[in-house]
Amino acid sequence: MSSASGAVPAGPTGSAGHPPLDEPAADRPGRPAAFEQPAPIPEPVVTPAPAPSPERTRSGTVWVSVVVGAVVLIALIDFVAQNGRQVSVHFLGWSGRTSQAVALLIAAVGAALIVAIPASVRMVQLRRQIRRHGL
Repeated sequence: MSSASGAVPAGPTGSAGHPPLDEPAADRPGRPAAFEQPAPIPEPVVTPAPAPSPERTRSGTVWVSVVVGAVVLIALIDFVAQNGRQVSVHFLGWSGRTSQAVALLIAAVGAALIVAIPASVRMVQLRRQIRRHGL
């Protein structure tokens, strides 16, 4: 099978036992993949920028406040209508009779004030600290 010159005869696998060059590099053993054609670079996908959100305006803020206030008033009317019976109230030596709804609303307002007053004092303290130290 060998010729007189000592070369391996060319056969269906190409010269010297290597596959023909027209086969892909992955099918040719001993051939590094670096000789393959690089994969095509995909074109960048351009996505449109999101539409800017509209800025808040004073009239929009007032409108939202009016709607929220109306919903709260409707809830209060329903609350008063459902809790209209008279109850006796005794508080710090005072006593009297009022509707259950009024007593509960007064208690809720009192609780809100108990929370709001210390919070307001703390906000004032923090604002003064920011002005003094330039934080």
